[in-house]
Amino acid sequence: MSDQSTIYFPNEKHLKEYLKQLEKKGLKYEDVKIRYDEALEKRQKAVLKGMKQAIEKDGYTLLVEDIAKLLDIDEKHVRFNVIPEVDYIVAPQGAVEYFTLEHRPDLHFLEMQVQKWKRIFINEASFYRYLKEYLYVCCPYSQITWNESFQKYECTGENYIEIPYDEKMASNFIRSCNIAHIIKIRKREELFKRTEKEIVKARALGLISQNRLEQEMGYLREQIDQIQFVVSTQEIKQFLKKNSYQYYQLRLYKKDKEGNKVKSTVFYCFENITP
Repeated sequence: MSDQSTIYFPNEKHLKEYLKQLEKKGLKYEDVKIRYDEALEKRQKAVLKGMKQAIEKDGYTLLVEDIAKLLDIDEKHVRFNVIPEVDYIVAPQGAVEYFTLEHRPDLHFLEMQVQKWKRIFINEASFYRYLKEYLYVCCPYSQITWNESFQKYECTGENYIEIPYDEKMASNFIRSCNIAHIIKIRKREELFKRTEKEIVKARALGLISQNRLEQEMGYLREQIDQIQFVVSTQEIKQFLKKNSYQYYQLRLYKKDKEGNKVKSTVFYCFENITP
């Protein structure tokens, strides 16, 4: 199980290199420009064909955030620990065109907006094979392995995971303190506006009916809160640099393998700030 991109885009790298060579020769020459345009069109057709085969026929339909949400882990963990164990493709340049009305009229506009900017697409069947082999649910009394028979094993001390929990600290308070949560809200608002604009534009151009416009807007309002966003450390630093807010740090700790207390996550509790 690994990167299957070469199976679906076998000549993509060759054509990309060929285009670079033509660019070096100079597109101002008519014969070079003709060959360049022909190669560019050939490459784009190959990319769209590969995307169609991988997603529509072979089930490369999962995104990194889908797995992160399902397993309740962060996307970095998915990329470093899950992706190497499953089949996936890396969408090449030009794949964004696949997620348009012309090629995917079955998708809602919101889904098209989200997927057109993704690069990694994971094979669903491969992922579920991964779950059967690697996923374990641990609790203080038993360990359950993810297989057809759901066999139970007696839990040993090393498999017991103690999760400290303070009922006084409500989860909604933690979320409101988290700067990443604030940035995610703003990203969600931007995605809503961008998608809404695309829907209205499509209606104005006569690409969709009024009925579909109403359906799309309803779907957008219903699903926008379900979209997962990633906030990088750099984005947090830029936010703090641009916005001079007074804040306190709320630090969460965990124990390392030696039993030492180490910092795990830092939240920010702001004064006079709204998402």
